[in-house]
Amino acid sequence: MRSLLYGIILTMSFAFEENAQAANELNGKAVLCISNITQFGPSHPVWGLTFVGGKVIRHEVNGFSITRRLGSPYTLSGTKTVTWSSGYLDRSTLKTENGNCSVSSYEEITKKLNEIIATAKKKNKI
Repeated sequence: MRSLLYGIILTMSFAFEENAQAANELNGKAVLCISNITQFGPSHPVWGLTFVGGKVIRHEVNGFSITRRLGSPYTLSGTKTVTWSSGYLDRSTLKTENGNCSVSSYEEITKKLNEIIATAKKKNKI
């Protein structure tokens, strides 16, 4: 009987430990970034990053549409940095390799990028 009780306690502790780890994940979070590179002019001065299913997806303006790069897996390096194949994000300062970010949502990113496209369409004469 005692071994059954220990087995139940051990099983329950593993079950709750899994939930505690999931709370620390970035899944569903997003940031909107602005480039800090001014030397040659950034190719994409504003972009968004969303973290979905263990992958980071980059959203940016390409012509008059929003492109989403296929997600690459990200890893949490300690408690401060998120890294993936083409970049990193400092979780405490929200800085990337070439820009500063702010906490956002998928909807806010889409809205901001659509505003950039609308402004570009108004400026273009042809």
